Amino acid sequence: MKQSRTQNIELGISILMAVFFLLSVGSGCSRQNSEPGTQNSDPAQVGIEEVFVDNYPEKADSVQVSISESEGDLLKGAVSMDGVSNHVFYAAKVDGEWDVVYDPEQRQYECDLLRGYGFSEAIIEGCEEPEAEFTVGDAKGIQMAFADIYHKNVEDINIRVSQRTAKHARGSVQFAGEQGGGMFLAVKDQGIWDIVVDGHGAYECKFVEPYDFPEEMVHDCYQDSN
Repeated sequence: MKQSRTQNIELGISILMAVFFLLSVGSGCSRQNSEPGTQNSDPAQVGIEEVFVDNYPEKADSVQVSISESEGDLLKGAVSMDGVSNHVFYAAKVDGEWDVVYDPEQRQYECDLLRGYGFSEAIIEGCEEPEAEFTVGDAKGIQMAFADIYHKNVEDINIRVSQRTAKHARGSVQFAGEQGGGMFLAVKDQGIWDIVVDGHGAYECKFVEPYDFPEEMVHDCYQDSN
């Protein structure tokens, strides 16, 4: 009887050890599969994270990348580093390597730069278009606007532009045969120049506010107190 009881105890211990071993193996597998960089990770996400780690080694431990939009090997996403979250980036795979377009100051990305990689207009919506220069054609457009308003010949209208952007202009206008001249403010809408303000007197800010003039162009407007 003593021998049989001893055998039963040894068998029970063996079973407990086997159960403990199986639980330990299962727990180890679960931890391994949850680690980043395993076969469950997105290869594109891992590759882009490696680019950020290489470029910002001092922030390597805090780099986290998420991908929001994709067009084949063209991606848009957000990166978080060192407590700063959700900064937008663009990435394109060039010759098998990830090329990342990223500005840590989060200024708008230039549209032409992104188009150069082949991104669609939908994915780069909100990018910064290059600002066209004020041209001789723009000056001609302002002359034509005055001609339409005052029924003058374009050749009889002389303008001087003192401040300008691609869509706004400030200057002076003088008609042939007349003394002096007046100030004008003009805005370009859908390729056509319109005169917003012209004359010799003061002008109210409410007339120019809808057109987003640079502040330095309309610094002398006044607010109606009524």
